[in-house]
Amino acid sequence: MTDPRPTRRQKQKARTRERIFEAAREQFERFGFEGTTMRDVAAEAGVATGTIFTHFPDKGALLIATLLEDLAETDRGIMETLPSSPIRAQIIHMATAGFGYWCRRPELSATLLREMYFIGGPEAKRRRRETAQFVGFCSELLEDAVGRGELRSDVDCAAVAESLYSFYVGRLTRAAGDDAFHLQPMLTDLESFVDLLLAGIAPRSD
Repeated sequence: MTDPRPTRRQKQKARTRERIFEAAREQFERFGFEGTTMRDVAAEAGVATGTIFTHFPDKGALLIATLLEDLAETDRGIMETLPSSPIRAQIIHMATAGFGYWCRRPELSATLLREMYFIGGPEAKRRRRETAQFVGFCSELLEDAVGRGELRSDVDCAAVAESLYSFYVGRLTRAAGDDAFHLQPMLTDLESFVDLLLAGIAPRSD
């Protein structure tokens, strides 16, 4: 039977990746995407430049991997504290955690949002896949809300989930463009959109 515990080499590799991620956050936040080099990230992390390339083929892959690492941690926190109902509370809970992540390091967030949709390769495919999974999860929450009678039975939950995610990303993009990553105004805008959307798909009163 295979021992499920990580080996010393696996632990060392994980620690190295975490040092690289933290160095990448610092470099991207201070110098932006164009101003950051793999050599500088390696120096910040205390590893050889070749070690960086062992883990990530290029700077774009490193940027996306850093983002996905952070968002995975945020998603775990969301899942651990997600209310069981109603759907509005669930949506606002997810948005508060999501916006909170982007607001904590505004300079890094601006760099990530400017670059992440224009980077190709395997990491970009992973980003698209994880985005689709998250939107799918939101759709499942909406379907559960239909089952509880909070929403009409004819609601296209997948389309509603896409609309919610599009508004969320659009509000983040606006924050990056305005250099204004402030949690409460962003959350207030999203709450208004959610209330308008839910009012349109709530059960009709006869």
